[in-house]
Amino acid sequence: MQRITRYPLLIRQILTHTPQDPESEFIAVQRSLEEVENITGAVNESVRAAEGDERLRVLSEDLWIGGEG
Repeated sequence: MQRITRYPLLIRQILTHTPQDPESEFIAVQRSLEEVENITGAVNESVRAAEGDERLRVLSEDLWIGGEG
């Protein structure tokens, strides 16, 4: 997870050093940054959901419902 979160930072650095002239790859690098930010956001949401599911599982183990426990 730590490496994934570094990619947007690295691509932003590349973007600052990429010339903005028509022949450069500035647009491609910019699109790459957008995509990696989308991917990072999706990964973060998945991690949050998994953590929430785990928390609910732990809490449900402590609940006593009905006569069987």
